[in-house]
Parts: sequence; C-alpha cells; structure tokens
Amino acid sequence: MTREATDAKLRSLIAAIEGTIREPVGRSYHLHQLDGARLEAMVYLEATGVRVEWTHGKGDCAVTGSGAAILSLLEGDGAPDEDEAQGSLVLYGDRDLVRVASTVFSPRPS
Repeated sequence: MTREATDAKLRSLIAAIEGTIREPVGRSYHLHQLDGARLEAMVYLEATGVRVEWTHGKGDCAVTGSGAAILSLLEGDGAPDEDEAQGSLVLYGDRDLVRVASTVFSPRPS
C-alpha cells in the first residue's frame, strides 16, 4: 500500500467511528502519525458517541508511530508490544486500552 493510501485509510478508519457508541466509555486515545500525512487525532469515547478532534492532545493512552503500524494496530493486525519493540510504535499510558483498539476502531463493534 502506498503512503498516500495508508494516510487516507487511516483517516477514514478514525472518522468512520465518529458518533458511534464505543466501549470503554469515558476513555480517550491520542493517535500521532510520524510519517506521511503526520496525522494527529484525539478520539474521545463518550456516552453520546465517539468525538474525534484532529489535533494534538493528551489521552488515556497514546499511540505514536508510522501510519502503517498505527493502521495495523487499529485494524487488529498488529501486535502493539512487538511493534513497539521493533520501533514502529511508541505507546504511552493505558496498555489495556491500546490492546482493545481494534475493537474500538472496528467498523462493526462486537
């Protein structure tokens, strides 16, 4: 996948959950892409639905790294601890929240 395609897919995946109810309510993600479009997003899991702000902020967890690694994590194809050990991701905060990211960002929550 080209960098441009990765950027577009990552932005689309994040935007697609806006307004939907996702667990765990009351938690937040900071996503920070370091390559390509250099996307930054704050994703708030609120009782009234997910709110996305395309800005820098402080969340309960933060996922920083390449767009491909972040996309892989959000789609459930990545292993966050392995990706961090390999240097493609840097993780901060609530590791359990990072581990459920694929459920949160799934187009159809389980």
